Amino acid sequence: MIEDIEDLKTAAEQGDAEAQYALGVMYGNGNGVTQDSAEAVKWHRKAAEQGNVNAQGNLGLAYYN
Repeated sequence: MIEDIEDLKTAAEQGDAEAQYALGVMYGNGNGVTQDSAEAVKWHRKAAEQGNVNAQGNLGLAYYN
């Protein structure tokens, strides 16, 4: 299990779709990090491209808004 934000970022950078999705949520909501919509979209896109359905939905909402 991922223990902290740095571990989560490392996993996301290494291509872990769940970690990418989690980072997208964190940046989108400002939970544990400074809220940053562009960073949220970046991580959701990476996870969505790997088939993460939740990230695909969040990405769609981001584009809609």
